[in-house]
Amino acid sequence: MLLLRSNTVKEIQGGLSALVGALLGVFFSPDGHDMSLAGVSLQLADGETLHAFIDLGVVLADEAALRAIYACKGAAGLKPCVLCQNVFNVTTKRNVPANDPTGFAVDITCSDVNKLVKHTPETINAIARRLATARPLMNAASFGELQTRLGWNWGNGIISNQRWLDKAMPSKVCMFDWMHVWLVSGGVFNVHVGQLMKHTKAMGITYAKLDEYVKSFAWPVTLGSSAAKTCLEAKRARTHWAEEALKVTAGECLSLAPVLANFFTAVKEQSPNAALQRHAECFLLLCRVVELLQRTARVAVDPDVLEAAICAHMSAYKDLYGPDSMTPKFHSTMHFGDFLRRLGFLPNCFALERKHRTPKRHGNQIVNTSGAYEAGVLREVTSHHVHALCRPRQHFETAAGLIDPHPPSKRLAVVLHATFNLPIDVSVATARIARINPWERVAVGDVVLAEHHGKTVCGKVVAHVSVETTSGVQTTTGLYRWEYISSGTRSLKYLKRSDTPLLLATDQLTCSVIWGGSGDVATIVRPHRVDLI
Repeated sequence: MLLLRSNTVKEIQGGLSALVGALLGVFFSPDGHDMSLAGVSLQLADGETLHAFIDLGVVLADEAALRAIYACKGAAGLKPCVLCQNVFNVTTKRNVPANDPTGFAVDITCSDVNKLVKHTPETINAIARRLATARPLMNAASFGELQTRLGWNWGNGIISNQRWLDKAMPSKVCMFDWMHVWLVSGGVFNVHVGQLMKHTKAMGITYAKLDEYVKSFAWPVTLGSSAAKTCLEAKRARTHWAEEALKVTAGECLSLAPVLANFFTAVKEQSPNAALQRHAECFLLLCRVVELLQRTARVAVDPDVLEAAICAHMSAYKDLYGPDSMTPKFHSTMHFGDFLRRLGFLPNCFALERKHRTPKRHGNQIVNTSGAYEAGVLREVTSHHVHALCRPRQHFETAAGLIDPHPPSKRLAVVLHATFNLPIDVSVATARIARINPWERVAVGDVVLAEHHGKTVCGKVVAHVSVETTSGVQTTTGLYRWEYISSGTRSLKYLKRSDTPLLLATDQLTCSVIWGGSGDVATIVRPHRVDLI
């Protein structure tokens, strides 16, 4: 890890690109230690030693970081995409696609992946050679125009160092982060919701109406339902209207998406207004894409299916709202089919964004920043990280089990021993939260789906219990089962019951769900991560 103040980075010739190049030299030095050739020895949590050979496989970041790393022009440039040769921004001064008689050039709103001409190592190396040759021969203005046309800045960075460029060749390792492309400020989801609300306001769809609908639902505890429920309140809605975009965090977007999809599914199926149906259908195409992106982390998703879904949304959005509101992030979506083909899954920056907290936690407490400030913060961060690694069960355990278990109260212990018919000396523990699979946790009070005798059942969790015997630890979850009523396109209907207890092995729980309904009937939003029959 490297910690360096942004003001210091600005003083480096070549900026962040030169800094990243220097880091590549540390890990992949031809004159010293190269991890891809010599490898490194790693001590695992169980004490075993593993010798691993490590190479640079992916450079994952948002657009601003990729622009800084590769010193390309980026989203504001004439050629905004680091991976495409023929994609152009449409500006008032020059409209390259409109003035290209060959049809080679396309703009950022192109929804046909077959028209995109991708960069290769050969084309990027040719750009580097052209800039290197031209730099000593051109004046500043002419060279600046050349950089604009090629889409790259020349400097003491990766583009000017052949060894660094070969190791971090963008056409091979560069990937856009789907969280930043779809879900943060200016993301595709945020912009789309803004346009959707703008065009359907006259049809009776307002943030106030959506807010009322959203507030009728409850989210799993681990997702933070309070945050999602306040996203569309009047105070925040004023910002949404003013910006013509949904100004919420990425996590809030993911929490809202399935509920809004359920709302607009009902609009599409029930509204007599054909124009409103069209807006709802376009939004549901977007939700389909987001669901596929999330699924790639857990199950195999066909890259062609994802690519077709992205192109369908892109085309429908452009037809419905026009190209003026489409940003370079809309074009970035067109590359995710290739990314999925390359890796088989799509990494994201959700967990990496949380890594920002640790340096800030320690660095913000230091008032005197003279001397070795960065080294001091780095020591604190390293110590924090090593301490976390000393608790492998908390960070590396993937099997179902309790999170932070504790002994039950005396009264509860008697009940548990009687329920499970256990000897009094058998150790019993409870917890508010349990891990049900490598990705998900469920809290007491959550509504869950589970597999029971080959069927999907639904209920509210009332307890997580673990029993330790000589044969091992058995974790059980108790819930009150709800009665199935019916199934819809994006939701399930259940009759709430509180008199049908059910004990299940914790690993039989499939997932926690978003649910709503103040009466006897609960609406369960279909989760994207399981297929229900």
